[in-house]
Amino acid sequence: MHPGFRVDLLPHLKSFKYHQYLTNQVTPRRPLDLFCQILDASKSMTLLEEIDLQLVFTHVGLNGYLIEDDLGWEKLDIILSQQAAYPVLEQLILTIFMHIDKDVRSLFEDTYCPGVARVIAERSLSRVSRTKNLVIDVRSI
Repeated sequence: MHPGFRVDLLPHLKSFKYHQYLTNQVTPRRPLDLFCQILDASKSMTLLEEIDLQLVFTHVGLNGYLIEDDLGWEKLDIILSQQAAYPVLEQLILTIFMHIDKDVRSLFEDTYCPGVARVIAERSLSRVSRTKNLVIDVRSI
């Protein structure tokens, strides 16, 4: 996807799905930064009813980061709960893939368990969950 892409460049969308794939980069881009950039609409998305995001959180070596370290949760929550930008948005589907390098898997297994990640996502998207149908699926890869 082009680095300057924003969802409001396609004003007639009824549904938007974006899947962020796991890459072998040493410092993976924080997935929520990317989604905040894409979804920060400057024009009202008057037809968009559903957003389906699939993102990957990676933990690379001992210097990796955890899902709760991503500061983009609050920004994403604010962006998607804005009635002016998303007046007919009914549902946000969020699929979180948790990946840990096998070298450090035993150190972080508890932190990366799907139940913990689901609670963090639900708590972090509190504005969205009050006004939209929020579906969260967490998987280990």
